[in-house]
Amino acid sequence: MDKIGIKRVEPDNFLNNQYNEPVFTKLRSNYLFKNKYGKEWDRKYFYNNPEEYISDFSKYTKVANLYIAGHFWNPKTGMILTKDDIKAKDFKIKVIADISCDLNGPLHLQ
Repeated sequence: MDKIGIKRVEPDNFLNNQYNEPVFTKLRSNYLFKNKYGKEWDRKYFYNNPEEYISDFSKYTKVANLYIAGHFWNPKTGMILTKDDIKAKDFKIKVIADISCDLNGPLHLQ
């Protein structure tokens, strides 16, 4: 995206601002998942206890029109995106591109 001149914005700005030009954001694990018990984000804890985390991606589906999945996914965490998510009335994504190497991975769309 950088190479083709699309402006990168921080995740919070992506969610809360409107733009008159194409923009993108990069979501690391702390933006994709949250602890299901309300614990503060801790990267090491997340990697050691992935089963305690669930997707926190739905807020991005309300504003984004393209999702490129290129991240590592651990099957012990919840799905990032499901068929039910896509059925939501406020789901705005038009194109989903999974370029990760996680077969049957974080996108459960079948």
